[in-house]
Amino acid sequence: MKNTRSWERRVFKKISVMLASVLAMFLCFYQQAEANENERIIVAQQDGIPIYNIHNGEHSIIGEMKKEEALIASSSDHEEFWKVRFGNAYGFIQKDQVQVDPEREIPAKSNLPNTKKVVLIEKNLDVYDNSTGTLKSLP
Repeated sequence: MKNTRSWERRVFKKISVMLASVLAMFLCFYQQAEANENERIIVAQQDGIPIYNIHNGEHSIIGEMKKEEALIASSSDHEEFWKVRFGNAYGFIQKDQVQVDPEREIPAKSNLPNTKKVVLIEKNLDVYDNSTGTLKSLP
């Protein structure tokens, strides 16, 4: 009788782990699909459109968009800003300074190789390397 209960517990544990894994995969897929529905391509109509860091109530400039530059943006908690992926974080661009381009399709996500594109940052920031899959601070 004791061996039967032990076997039942192992089977129950394996089934529980499999169900939790399936649920986690479903939730990841659902969140990704929901995020894609809110994304838009935005285009700068002039040079020097600021990209802000607006955490803690500050509006510090962390970069800028150049004329005709396009970015993938999503709605943010702040009504007057678009949220954009900026490096390994998010930046915010005022909605009235860019236009949504309904003609462009958002490209499928993939692992893209590094480019030699330069991003100007207007203040001292900590820089991290994530090439190994773990963040390491750069000197």
